[in-house]
Amino acid sequence: MSALKDKPWWFTLILGVLAVVLGLVVLFQPARAQGLVGLLAAVYLTAVGLLRTVAALAGKQDSRLPLVRALVALGVGAAIILLSLLNAITPATGFLLLGIGLVVLGGLGLIIRFPQRKQEGFTWGPVIINAVLLGWGLLILLTGPGSTARITVSGWVLIAVGIVGIVWAWLTREKEAAVAEAP
Repeated sequence: MSALKDKPWWFTLILGVLAVVLGLVVLFQPARAQGLVGLLAAVYLTAVGLLRTVAALAGKQDSRLPLVRALVALGVGAAIILLSLLNAITPATGFLLLGIGLVVLGGLGLIIRFPQRKQEGFTWGPVIINAVLLGWGLLILLTGPGSTARITVSGWVLIAVGIVGIVWAWLTREKEAAVAEAP
């Protein structure tokens, strides 16, 4: 298991790669991404929420907050996707839901991780990612619909979160390999 103690390293790698791919789509297809940014982020949230829900249910947690956080991601992502498929939501409303979801997701992540900073095994990677998610949500909520800053920043945030996730997975994998090789 990873330094996060409830997920294997490849879990974080999958989420990191997904975030980078979605971020690149947003940056290199900004005209097409205008209406897709929220939907792509919703796909990412749904995947994160699903994987983290499974991990939270399978792991031994002292708190229910990781499960609540996973269910928020899954619920917000799935709601945006479903409402979009049914043409029951405007892009502006989808972004509003996404912004609220990201603020709640990032905020819960900080509440879960930051108090653990004095404990053994604490790392700053998840704190940084949650702070970025919180900031991204606030940016979405504070910028107007169709804002090019919203689109561009969303692409870069997805790429940044993905790179941190990939590096995190690699470092965790290396650490696990070193522990496994130790006598």
